[in-house]
Amino acid sequence: MKAAVDRELFWFLKDGAALDLSDTRNFDLVVQQTVVRGKTLDIRTLIARAGLPAIAESMGRIKGFLPPEIRMFWEEYFGNTDRHSA
Repeated sequence: MKAAVDRELFWFLKDGAALDLSDTRNFDLVVQQTVVRGKTLDIRTLIARAGLPAIAESMGRIKGFLPPEIRMFWEEYFGNTDRHSA
Protein backbone atom coordinates (compact mmCIF):
# COMPACT_ATOMS: atom_id res chain seq x y z
CA MET A 1 0.00 0.00 0.00
CA LYS A 2 1.49 3.31 -1.08
CA ALA A 3 0.88 6.39 1.04
CA ALA A 4 1.64 10.02 0.29
CA VAL A 5 3.93 11.62 2.83
CA ASP A 6 3.38 14.79 4.83
CA ARG A 7 5.91 17.44 3.76
CA GLU A 8 6.24 18.73 7.32
CA LEU A 9 7.44 15.33 8.54
CA PHE A 10 9.29 14.27 5.38
CA TRP A 11 10.91 17.48 4.18
CA PHE A 12 13.88 15.43 2.93
CA LEU A 13 11.83 13.54 0.30
CA LYS A 14 10.83 14.87 -3.11
CA ASP A 15 7.49 16.65 -3.48
CA GLY A 16 4.73 14.18 -4.21
CA ALA A 17 6.73 11.23 -2.87
CA ALA A 18 4.84 8.15 -1.72
CA LEU A 19 6.13 5.31 0.40
CA ASP A 20 5.14 1.66 0.16
CA LEU A 21 4.08 0.97 3.74
CA SER A 22 4.01 -2.78 3.16
CA ASP A 23 7.83 -2.51 3.13
CA THR A 24 8.86 -2.67 6.80
CA ARG A 25 11.72 -0.22 6.28
CA ASN A 26 9.34 2.42 4.93
CA PHE A 27 6.79 1.75 7.65
CA ASP A 28 9.49 2.06 10.31
CA LEU A 29 10.62 5.36 8.78
CA VAL A 30 7.06 6.70 8.95
CA VAL A 31 6.68 5.58 12.57
CA GLN A 32 10.05 7.07 13.53
CA GLN A 33 9.39 10.44 11.91
CA THR A 34 5.88 10.59 13.33
CA VAL A 35 6.75 9.77 16.94
CA VAL A 36 9.79 12.06 16.93
CA ARG A 37 8.54 15.05 14.94
CA GLY A 38 4.79 14.60 14.60
CA LYS A 39 2.02 16.59 16.20
CA THR A 40 -0.79 14.96 18.15
CA LEU A 41 -2.93 14.79 15.02
CA ASP A 42 -0.11 13.07 13.10
CA ILE A 43 0.20 10.43 15.81
CA ARG A 44 -3.57 9.90 15.99
CA THR A 45 -3.70 9.51 12.21
CA LEU A 46 -0.86 6.97 12.28
CA ILE A 47 -2.61 4.96 15.01
CA ALA A 48 -5.92 5.04 13.12
CA ARG A 49 -4.33 3.92 9.85
CA ALA A 50 -1.78 1.38 11.06
CA GLY A 51 -3.13 0.15 14.39
CA LEU A 52 -1.35 -0.09 17.72
CA PRO A 53 0.00 -3.64 17.25
CA ALA A 54 1.84 -2.69 14.04
CA ILE A 55 3.23 0.46 15.64
CA ALA A 56 4.36 -1.44 18.75
CA GLU A 57 6.13 -3.98 16.54
CA SER A 58 7.83 -1.17 14.64
CA MET A 59 8.89 0.49 17.91
CA GLY A 60 10.70 -2.71 18.83
CA ARG A 61 12.72 -2.44 15.62
CA ILE A 62 13.46 1.31 15.71
CA LYS A 63 13.93 2.06 19.40
CA GLY A 64 17.71 2.23 19.01
CA PHE A 65 17.24 5.11 16.55
CA LEU A 66 15.01 7.22 18.80
CA PRO A 67 16.21 9.95 21.16
CA PRO A 68 16.27 8.51 24.71
CA GLU A 69 13.46 10.69 26.09
CA ILE A 70 11.16 9.83 23.18
CA ARG A 71 11.99 6.14 23.41
CA MET A 72 11.26 6.15 27.15
CA PHE A 73 7.92 7.90 26.61
CA TRP A 74 6.76 5.38 24.01
CA GLU A 75 8.10 2.40 25.98
CA GLU A 76 6.00 3.64 28.90
CA TYR A 77 2.99 3.75 26.57
CA PHE A 78 3.54 0.41 24.83
CA GLY A 79 5.34 -1.44 27.59
CA ASN A 80 8.41 -3.52 26.79
CA THR A 81 8.78 -3.37 23.01
CA ASP A 82 11.39 -6.16 23.03
CA ARG A 83 8.54 -8.68 22.93
CA HIS A 84 7.31 -7.08 19.67
CA SER A 85 10.60 -7.14 17.79
CA ALA A 86 11.58 -10.02 15.58
